[in-house]
Amino acid sequence: MIKLIPRQLSGQTCSYFDRSSAKTCDESPTDLDHALVECEQITQLIFENRLNEALRRTKEQENRSLYHSLCHSSISFMQAGMTFNQDDIEATIQALRHTTNLAKKSESYRSWLPFGLPGKAVMTEYELHAKLVYAEALLIRALLTFIQDQGLFSFVSGALKIKECHDLFAKLAKNNDPSRFSSKLSYEHFDSGVRMGNGAFNLMIANLPQRIIRYLEFAGFSGDKEFGLKELEKSAASKGLRAPLSALLLLGYHTYAAQIFGNGDGDLKKAHTLVEHYLKRSPASYLFLVFRARLQTLHCRLNEAIDTYEYAIQCQTDWKNLHHIAYWEILWCYVLQREWKHAVVMAEILLKENNWSKATSCYLLATFQFEENNAVATEEIIQLYKRVPELKIRLAGKSIPLEKYAIKQCEHFLAQKWLFLPSLEVIYLMNGFYILAHDSNKLQETLDIVNNALKDCELNHQ
Repeated sequence: MIKLIPRQLSGQTCSYFDRSSAKTCDESPTDLDHALVECEQITQLIFENRLNEALRRTKEQENRSLYHSLCHSSISFMQAGMTFNQDDIEATIQALRHTTNLAKKSESYRSWLPFGLPGKAVMTEYELHAKLVYAEALLIRALLTFIQDQGLFSFVSGALKIKECHDLFAKLAKNNDPSRFSSKLSYEHFDSGVRMGNGAFNLMIANLPQRIIRYLEFAGFSGDKEFGLKELEKSAASKGLRAPLSALLLLGYHTYAAQIFGNGDGDLKKAHTLVEHYLKRSPASYLFLVFRARLQTLHCRLNEAIDTYEYAIQCQTDWKNLHHIAYWEILWCYVLQREWKHAVVMAEILLKENNWSKATSCYLLATFQFEENNAVATEEIIQLYKRVPELKIRLAGKSIPLEKYAIKQCEHFLAQKWLFLPSLEVIYLMNGFYILAHDSNKLQETLDIVNNALKDCELNHQ
């Protein structure tokens, strides 16, 4: 049983002891700076594709400091997100529980601000860092809740965690004052984390449908897209621990969210500058190579993109599941060029190895086989379409939109043993014509295919 030692009012004495050792959970500024430097080195291992080493080191050192524990939780979450494996999810939950417990042990009854009740001490530098770590761990736990459980309860539980996390980041922003930190290093790491959290929340909320935003505003959420982008840009340009993650969030927005969800074109020039900046530091970084390839895809340089994705796969051998991001993107490069045989190979790999959405992978495999077979339904294709509804999943109590679409298409196919240009339909669904618009020849070829198919339909119905 852990004994709670009352916090003294003077100095920076610790309130609780670490559960795993006699070392107090509070740290001196020197200890904190040292932990931040070590965690920077561990983060760099990720971008050097030494993922197993990073996971091992953080596991061994998760009791050393709040930041070592947070690093371990973050890398564990990354692994769980790639595999959707229940053991990986459970390991991440345990790591997050340890991180939040360490952060909570630094909870105090001190005031957030330098002015408060008489005799009430102001939160220390370490306690502000602990609040930030707690907010980040809480956000990861909320996201994990959505993939851990397919029920409605997980949605409610995750939403409550996100609300608490949102409010914490708002408070941290009000306390983002360099005068409250003992060193420039400590403040820069804190600042990058606060800006990352607030930037991500603002960007996410601002890009939701208007009807959802109205409900969220009623619940106390607010979002400003331009403010969110600026906060993430400031974090990404800093030397703080969260700078690379802020860069990845910006790249995800500019190269994926903005195109796929139709919220704008994204700023591809800024994305290119970010990618090349980080690739100068880590030329073989799998994650940033994937974004370089994504930019090549968006400019319809599809064969060049495939080469970059394949190079990224060769560079990173620790986590095979991380290759699925590249396989998914290579699949669409082949689809946009109507190379159905190669697209089938990619879809087979994803259906066999990937757990994100087997229903979607199965539907795509059936559809590309259907196209490769000149729109003639074989028994294998029919069985694949029949299998799709059996593979559907729910996230946070909700059906996945792409799976709902795939199941509806399967119903149409099984009723008539035929679909009208199903591959072009999924290209449209994924906003693939935005990419084809960069190559007039490919766009014209696609238009010719549609016109010829319409003529065939007219002839068949005469």
